Amino acid sequence: MENLGEVIEQIRSNRNITIDSLCEGIMSHSTYHRFVRGKSNIASDSFVKLVGRLHMTLAMFLQDYQGFFKLKHDYAILNHAKYSREVKLIQDLISEYQTKEKTSRLSVFEERFLKVARALNKGMANKGNKTKLSLEIIKEFTAIHTFSDNDYFAFVLLLDFISLEEAEKIIAPQLQNMNLKKEIVRMETFYFLAGAMYVKALLANKDALASTYYSIIIDHNLDATDLGWKLQREKYMNFHLYFSGDRQTAIENLENLREFYLDLYLEIDARDLTRICHKLGIHLKSEGELYA
Repeated sequence: MENLGEVIEQIRSNRNITIDSLCEGIMSHSTYHRFVRGKSNIASDSFVKLVGRLHMTLAMFLQDYQGFFKLKHDYAILNHAKYSREVKLIQDLISEYQTKEKTSRLSVFEERFLKVARALNKGMANKGNKTKLSLEIIKEFTAIHTFSDNDYFAFVLLLDFISLEEAEKIIAPQLQNMNLKKEIVRMETFYFLAGAMYVKALLANKDALASTYYSIIIDHNLDATDLGWKLQREKYMNFHLYFSGDRQTAIENLENLREFYLDLYLEIDARDLTRICHKLGIHLKSEGELYA
């Protein structure tokens, strides 16, 4: 069964309802956070009360519940398409949402997904004016008061098509609004955003800003059983090691990490690692075929 707590938290965040207001008289913050993370269940009457605090009926909640996980799935497809360079997958999703747009009204989140998919398609296909594309992305994300999990994910997808300075202007207010101790559900998505911003700052030779995002990466410990998080952490730590001076050790570790990806048949991840290293001036062995 999907994580109902995650859906509750998504709706709460999108409606700008505080955790205090949602949980008062129903459950403690710690109980709520365990529910959101899928670590524990709650009584059915408590669940109904939470839904009511969101100003929803159960029928309304179930409708959002289905749409929420459909969007998460479709964002995952966009992510795969970007790193595997399968533009047709993006175009198929655009067609699907355009068809739905003609037959029924899209939700705010579906409209945003369609805009993100179109922008990613333009960026990858090098279609249109780059400045115009950048302005479209900035306008869309600047208008969001509080980012949801999907918004962070979408922002990372489009990060390549805006400048570091533009990205900082969008992210800075979100960081000010976020209390990481209370917004536990967002920690994983935010971790990968911090990683993407860290790499972008390194590429722009903004050492102080890179250090800020690296500190966020190091300070965030996700689920110890999450192999994806461990591998990402290994990557960022060795980038830091390379630019801190121990270049040979960092290169050896990154080459081992790439081989590990290949052993797990994660060629897309191996290619992405190789491309990032190439951009950063970190020269790995036999990067030719993987960098192509």
